[in-house]
Amino acid sequence: ARRVLEAGTAALAAARATSDQLATIADEVSEMYAAVNDPQTFLRHDVRFHQAVAAASNSPILGVLIEMLASMFYEQRRATIEHAQDLRESADMHRRIYQQIRARDVEAARAGMDEHLRLAQAAPSLEPGGPLATT
Repeated sequence: ARRVLEAGTAALAAARATSDQLATIADEVSEMYAAVNDPQTFLRHDVRFHQAVAAASNSPILGVLIEMLASMFYEQRRATIEHAQDLRESADMHRRIYQQIRARDVEAARAGMDEHLRLAQAAPSLEPGGPLATT
């Protein structure tokens, strides 16, 4: 369900995001890179990235759903993110999604978010990118 919601949200963000919303997404990506050695801070910016993408979809209903998902997964990821080996890889994937949204490439943004969440779901939960590690 999360992959469907967030991939669709990224596609809508690519079609609808304002310049201010794009700047907010870019800021969260920058902060993720700045926090690659601080997993808890990284996680806060990871969650804010997904919330910013949802806001940029300009769909209030999707925004509320993503907010609920973010709250639910945050507590689980907070306990496991310390085990992540390479947060830079996760930041790179978030940057690619941002670039796809900024380029207004609806299908690439949808596919990029889907791939990101699919990889996170497939990885062991305590490994980098695991479903409980980071998103």
